[in-house]
Amino acid sequence: MFSARMMPQHYKHFSNAVLIRVSVKGDQNANIERLIRNIMAEKDLSWEDAQPELQAIVSSNRQGLFLATLPYKLGITGALVVGIGSIPMIFDLHTVLWFNEWGVTSDIPDDKDLETPLEVGSWAWNWMEPPLGHASFFILCMQYARNQLENLGSTPYTKWFLMRRAERLQRDYPLYNKQIIAAFSRGDPLNS
Repeated sequence: MFSARMMPQHYKHFSNAVLIRVSVKGDQNANIERLIRNIMAEKDLSWEDAQPELQAIVSSNRQGLFLATLPYKLGITGALVVGIGSIPMIFDLHTVLWFNEWGVTSDIPDDKDLETPLEVGSWAWNWMEPPLGHASFFILCMQYARNQLENLGSTPYTKWFLMRRAERLQRDYPLYNKQIIAAFSRGDPLNS
């Protein structure tokens, strides 16, 4: 029971050895605590007095995130719009009739063949299958190409951005240990 009471409850209570082991495994809270201790050592500050410097480093690390994450946000928005929009484009009679008049000009089946959403989908699939099939194949090819780039050691956008952000933070804060700053920067989330 005594040992349970003595167990560290927060990262600031971990020994340096434990903190490094946890940090190496990718724990961002351990990276933050390592950075705090580096600030404390370099500026001869208490843990509490190191917090404003930590916040300055965090703010600096998160500069430009809106633009850097814009491709992801556009991709997410586009995928949601196209994914949700494909449902009425295939199964809703009014949407399918509108799209047929606007962009396909296919012969319209008899009313008895368009009574249910599945019958509408069967007709609409004649022209929806090629673009949806091609889009799926294109995405598959892009995923394969990305995996091969990684196999060759090339750096996709996210890794490239995280590397550049860490290098910038190291330049902005040369007083601190480069590896500690880089580990913190790479682990800092992009959605903050």
